[in-house]
Amino acid sequence: AKKKVRQLLAKLSERDGKIAELTLKLEAKASKSGKDPGRVAKQRAQIVAQLEEHLAQMQQDLSASQAELDDLVAKHRSKEQELFALAVEERDPEGIHSLALLGLQVQDRKNSTEELMQKIKELENQLEDQRSMIV
Repeated sequence: AKKKVRQLLAKLSERDGKIAELTLKLEAKASKSGKDPGRVAKQRAQIVAQLEEHLAQMQQDLSASQAELDDLVAKHRSKEQELFALAVEERDPEGIHSLALLGLQVQDRKNSTEELMQKIKELENQLEDQRSMIV
């Protein structure tokens, strides 16, 4: 998790540099076309910065979701091993029900994690589109 955070921070730092670079390019392009380069550059930079912040938050949410998933999977495996260590007639129906509920929670968390990954990908594409408008 710490490694993931460091990677995310490095990416954000790299993107901040790219935003500054793109802002300069936009200002140069706007000055050639006669538009107010400062206003146009600020608007695009604000859009990109907002998307970057949203993306960073979504990536943090993804990390938390993945940690929850890992925890649920570990609990499910533990409960499964606990139940399967018992003879069939010794297995408690409540324990079996608990295992089934954990299985559903694992599946729900997997689905939500996959959805979040898809949304992150879509946001990354949107961010790329916004950056291309700057250049």
